[in-house]
Amino acid sequence: MEEIKEQPEVTKKEKKPKTFRRGVLTGVLCSLLVMALILGGLVFALRGSLGTLADLNLSKLQYISTLVHHYYYEDVDEEALAEGIYKGYMEGLDDPYSVYYTAQEYEDMMIDTTGNYAGIGAVLTKDTTTGQVRIVNVYDDSPAAKAGLQADDIIVSVDGHKGQSEDLDQFVHYVRGEEGTKITVQYERDGKTDVVEVTRAQVEVPSVKYKMLDDAVGYIYLSEFSDNTKDQFEAAMADLESQGMKAVIYDLRFNGGGW
Repeated sequence: MEEIKEQPEVTKKEKKPKTFRRGVLTGVLCSLLVMALILGGLVFALRGSLGTLADLNLSKLQYISTLVHHYYYEDVDEEALAEGIYKGYMEGLDDPYSVYYTAQEYEDMMIDTTGNYAGIGAVLTKDTTTGQVRIVNVYDDSPAAKAGLQADDIIVSVDGHKGQSEDLDQFVHYVRGEEGTKITVQYERDGKTDVVEVTRAQVEVPSVKYKMLDDAVGYIYLSEFSDNTKDQFEAAMADLESQGMKAVIYDLRFNGGGW
């Protein structure tokens, strides 16, 4: 009788884990089914919102990538290709105010809008015909001014990087850098070439210029609206008022905007 009693207990102990495992398995399968339905709905919703973009990513873009990697005659910059896709996506909106910036472009934009950076304090331009990089303006008390550089000087090279061989944006990166570091600038003036060493420093871009005209009329030119424009404007107004200004002209010609 004891053996008969023990046998069912053993059987129950063997069956209980199997039943429990079946229950867990059923629960997991049901959960996976629900998740599949949710994900399927999301994919359907995304495909509906993206239109043909999903098909493009899976087919045409992949085909183009295959052609590029097989037949392009130079090494492929994968990061540049990816950035181009992001830019193209935003350009497809045909909206000048919707733009994708790379990390470097965003950094450059923040420099332009804040009006502060570490460099030499000179505005550069590039001649599209000759490729020469020329100084348009040198800020007062800037490293460039202290080194003797002037407006209309042609920058031949910076630390060996030729101005004619680089895009202007890339060339500017050679000019800017960490505060306190030095760069060697080769420049041309009146047909003569010279070399000067310039120490980078923190530069505050002047966005306000002013002077007193005849009849106590103040003149204030605002080239842009950056972080430091307000302080520079208030300083200009205070100085003109101390000189007995009776009227003022605000000049915003060629102002590209800003903050």
